[in-house]
Amino acid sequence: MDVRLAARLTPSLTGCALVAWVVAVVLLLPAGNVTAIVIVRTLLCMGFLVFLTRVMVRRAYAGAGLLPAVLVSAVVSYALFPPAWVGRGLLAQAVVDPGWVTALLDAILWVAVVVVAARTTEPQDAPLPYQPYQQA
Repeated sequence: MDVRLAARLTPSLTGCALVAWVVAVVLLLPAGNVTAIVIVRTLLCMGFLVFLTRVMVRRAYAGAGLLPAVLVSAVVSYALFPPAWVGRGLLAQAVVDPGWVTALLDAILWVAVVVVAARTTEPQDAPLPYQPYQQA
């Protein structure tokens, strides 16, 4: 597993998704439409998740540890996302009352979006192994 990728991706996903979530709530709160707030904050969060995952994976080296690192980052970043603790993280609140069911549904959506974004991005080729200098 690429620990450096996981260490960079986890706080980035959590922090930017939290900022997007707060911005959507603050901008749409005066409208008073809960459904619109839920949809817009989900779209903003998902946009940031896809963008950040694609940027970080594009900078990482291809290898067997890439996908496990992204998967661990997705799970840990959702666990660190404060709105998820009360079941108000993403879109599931529009379907089911907030609680552990919405937290579980949002976690599945979060991890699926991050993993799909990582799978559709082409990472860098692994660097060539060290070759000693040979005299001509």
